[in-house]
Amino acid sequence: MNEKDDLSWLWAILLAACLMAGAVLLGNDMLAVLKWYAVLLIGTLVFYPFAAWLFKGFGDVAWFFAKLCGFMIPGYLVWVLCSVKLIKFGNISCIAALLICVVILYGIMHFKKNASPFSPYKGGGMAAVFKRELLFAAALTGYMYIRAFSPAAFGTERMMDYSFMQSMFESSYFPPEDVWFAGIPLNYYYFGQYIFTYLTKLSFNTVNAGYNLSLGTCFALCLSLAYSMGYALMEKKGRAKAMAGTIGVLALMFASNMHFVIFYKLVPMLREILGISGEYKDYWYPDSTRYIGYNPDVADKTAHEFPAYSFILGDLHAHVINIFVVLAILGLSLSYLKRREAFAEKKGGIKDVIADRCVWAVGFLTGICSMENAWDFPIYFVVAGAVILYANIISLKKVTDVVCATLIQGALVLLTAVLISLPFSLRFDAMVDGIGKCTEHSRFYQLVILWGMPVILLISFVLSLRNKLRAAGKNPVFSHITSEDVFTVLIGLCALGLVIIPEIIYVKDIYGGSYKRFNTMFKLTYQSFILFAIMQAHIISSYLTASAGSAKRKGGIAGLILLLLCCGYFPVAVKMGIGKIGTEGEFKGIDATGYAYEECPADAPAIEWIKERTERGSVILEANGDSYTIYNRVSTLTGRPTVLGWRTHEWLWQNDPDVVDERADDIWDIYCGTDPSRIRELLLKYGVDYIFIGSCEYEKYLPEGMNVALLKSLGDTVYDGGGAEPVYIIKLR
Repeated sequence: MNEKDDLSWLWAILLAACLMAGAVLLGNDMLAVLKWYAVLLIGTLVFYPFAAWLFKGFGDVAWFFAKLCGFMIPGYLVWVLCSVKLIKFGNISCIAALLICVVILYGIMHFKKNASPFSPYKGGGMAAVFKRELLFAAALTGYMYIRAFSPAAFGTERMMDYSFMQSMFESSYFPPEDVWFAGIPLNYYYFGQYIFTYLTKLSFNTVNAGYNLSLGTCFALCLSLAYSMGYALMEKKGRAKAMAGTIGVLALMFASNMHFVIFYKLVPMLREILGISGEYKDYWYPDSTRYIGYNPDVADKTAHEFPAYSFILGDLHAHVINIFVVLAILGLSLSYLKRREAFAEKKGGIKDVIADRCVWAVGFLTGICSMENAWDFPIYFVVAGAVILYANIISLKKVTDVVCATLIQGALVLLTAVLISLPFSLRFDAMVDGIGKCTEHSRFYQLVILWGMPVILLISFVLSLRNKLRAAGKNPVFSHITSEDVFTVLIGLCALGLVIIPEIIYVKDIYGGSYKRFNTMFKLTYQSFILFAIMQAHIISSYLTASAGSAKRKGGIAGLILLLLCCGYFPVAVKMGIGKIGTEGEFKGIDATGYAYEECPADAPAIEWIKERTERGSVILEANGDSYTIYNRVSTLTGRPTVLGWRTHEWLWQNDPDVVDERADDIWDIYCGTDPSRIRELLLKYGVDYIFIGSCEYEKYLPEGMNVALLKSLGDTVYDGGGAEPVYIIKLR
């Protein structure tokens, strides 16, 4: 940290100005944002001494890792205690968990010799703190302003993600009840949505605002960690580090693959120049994530998404939430490597490395991965393992020590991860049916379009290191390649492997036929994009700082130009997916539930009535529907469980279509049946407390013979919306 103390005031003023600008832009919503931001900042301040110790020598990574710890560790503590039913999930328990962490951390600091919780802020540290916090605050408020033009938790899987948060917000213990399958615990990776529900409780917000604030936090934290990783990977000091950090942000947060450059810019331009006429499908921003299997249209549908698309889309899904966790794992791995490199010349043995603090931290975070996005658990176990293995090679003298230390550390990571995730895994049934061999494969040119640019950069970088080794002659290998170089190569090779694997094997799940490779390619190549982005930060910045006129400098300029072209995706996709930012009358605020008054205006007041007037856990019967539709809007917006939600999703979570079909048939029998005793029997079977009759119920069941009068006779009509098709809420006797 080279910032001078006398600049602290400047960065503090800029931070305050950023928050004031956010208040002007977000208007009435800024109070919710400020409460949320204050909680994040308090958690960061509490855990910064711990993170500074963990990431010694990596100040930027430490500050943002402290921000992650500030809600992840106390949130995890609350989750464990609620999972074993020692406490109830509420505002007080969330505050208490944070206070417990304060007492423990600063108690350790107090009794530890020569340790001070304030030492990270000394020697120019405050300027560094304000500078880093400004980056996070600017990213948070900027994204929240963009999101305010399209805040609805509706479309794609946003309703599902919102339903998780609302259900947990209403829960006392974990796992929460499946809001779309009454009577059964949720059998999905819900921890990511939980951790933001914890933040919602801690900041005294509601899920209405918490949903989009969670997205904003993901965006800001991922951007900050991407900058920090690029900054840490640049061995040169000064502006070169800032440049590397900026390239990391561009590559991870704003860039697409080359599909955008070719099909949005190059192909239309060539058609115009060459005078080619005929039908041509205009570019739509999801096209860059649905290329293989769709263009040309073949029976091999896949997905290859990336963070810029995810943050514009607005799904608070597992793979999005886990980005900052995997970036933290990469940071821990690099920190371990740098520390082992520093001690490489000193005498040491297995005892000096097997219990390293970074190893335990990697174990904790990989355990979190298994509860947030299980695909990331094996991926980053391998990635971190590769880095740790290399670090052991350069720091331990004996081959046997290297092997033993690495195996023991791997076992420690696995054991820690298993213990951390145990309350979740004991109640979770995996939705995997084995591994299959791929019979369909991507066209080579499609792979080149999607991943050719980072692969070429990786190959060129490996070749440059080989030439460097040759030029070194008989000198020791490791004295001529920096740890940053090796780290970059390792993550680049892992990213390449993640691209290749879906061409060989796939994980079997409910998606079969033309979609059997879909999920495997989606999950693996999403992580390959992240790894390639961090790799590009180091390679491009290293090339740009090479001597003027050299092949490396030219390669760096070419790489930067291509990257900037890919970054054109973000503003184009924002305009297509969200709308023209700043347009008068289009600002909607950050309330994720306002869409209810647009999509089902007659139902919306009745839904609010249920949320305000019914007890938590009350089972509401509503029409079940297909995935990605407005159906199941009542259970989603209230957190009250219903008999059956989106069919395909529940088929996946229950891993049994028969039980899903049984519930669908029973719901039909209730709404369209003619035998009161049979209807009562089915209502009792699922513990239904209220029957909801609204727009979706009329649409689905009225043509099938829904008998409203019969349903009303089963209980008391506690809500009557009036009109041609009145909305009714019937409380069963």
